Amino acid sequence: MNIGALIAVVLFAAALLFVFSVLYIGAAGSRDRGELDQEGIGLLRWALLGHLVIFLILGMTAFLT
Repeated sequence: MNIGALIAVVLFAAALLFVFSVLYIGAAGSRDRGELDQEGIGLLRWALLGHLVIFLILGMTAFLT
């Protein structure tokens, strides 16, 4: 188990998820104002799922090496 790599993955994931959450909150506000439809929010949810899968793979790689 590579502790340094695992910590790096967790910190990187936290930073990117913070940025993504700010983006999502802004998009939700745009949807409430009628500037963005529900498909835009759905696209962001799929992007979030993709981010989580990438972080899971990176975390497993760091854990197994």
